[in-house]
Amino acid sequence: MFQKNDLVLYRTEGVYRVEDVCVPDISGASDRLYYVMQSLSTKTTAYTPVDADVLIRRISSKTEALAALNDLPEMETVDLATLSHKHLKDFYTKAIKDQEFRNLLGLYKAIMTKKDSLDGTTKKLCQTDTTYLRKITGLLNEEISLSFDISEEEAEEMLFNALYPTLN
Repeated sequence: MFQKNDLVLYRTEGVYRVEDVCVPDISGASDRLYYVMQSLSTKTTAYTPVDADVLIRRISSKTEALAALNDLPEMETVDLATLSHKHLKDFYTKAIKDQEFRNLLGLYKAIMTKKDSLDGTTKKLCQTDTTYLRKITGLLNEEISLSFDISEEEAEEMLFNALYPTLN
């Protein structure tokens, strides 16, 4: 169970702060305990029952995030070039749902590897790749920035440098 002030990744919407764990005064809440959470980026409030089957996890600690970032260059990934455009959205939707930091890093690496393979050609990432790269990068940057207490711009640089350590 999460506690007040815990930082959590809520579904694939981003990082939220648990503001309260209570029985809220909302229609249909009855006597169920809810997490009342505030988005750190959009300032929206989310209510979710504590016992609901909702994807929510505590953000990675600095130690966990650093270990995963250090493993990124050697991380095995899916070859996205083998998936048709038709299947990409389904693949990304399923893959991003588990929210695990290492899995998000693997998706980031897979898309960036695909992007790198297209450099020097007339081809570009398709819209689906671009959309999910933006989404995944946003989730990772937000979590890294909070785990390391740095800006999202510094987190983005840290993420890029983890994937391409020889370019540092």
